[in-house]
Amino acid sequence: MSQFLINNTINEIGFSALKIYYDFDSFDGEYIQSIESGDAKYSGQIINYNDNFVNKQSGSGFFNGEYIDIKNTEDITSESATIIISQKKTGSSNGVLFSHLDQNGPSGWEIGINEANKYYFKHFVNGTPQYRVLDCYLTDQNMLAVCIGARGECK
Repeated sequence: MSQFLINNTINEIGFSALKIYYDFDSFDGEYIQSIESGDAKYSGQIINYNDNFVNKQSGSGFFNGEYIDIKNTEDITSESATIIISQKKTGSSNGVLFSHLDQNGPSGWEIGINEANKYYFKHFVNGTPQYRVLDCYLTDQNMLAVCIGARGECK
């Protein structure tokens, strides 16, 4: 999806003061810059970076076991967050698009695509994983916006 279309959509929705904005044209080696509408201090390192990550299509990152690690996480919280993702799925396996799961305990949440090619939202209630699935089939390329409430629930 073009950067112009994404910026236009953000403006139409009325979002301002984005914290993180990656376009995958703005990176140097394994480091990706948070650009334009985002804050540069939230730039990150692409973990498990290799030559297959880039050159698939201009302005895109091909994630296949890679993820972005942000060291400076001050002022980033999981409460009342809105995440906008433009994605293109290749293959039939499931995949995580964004994760805020705590590695040391049953808390946090994640957004992904399951094997049935549907978006899911996973979070924990009283230590038990709960899933919400968007009941529609995705096209090859999609734009997703998810709003997370103050208690980590999907709105």
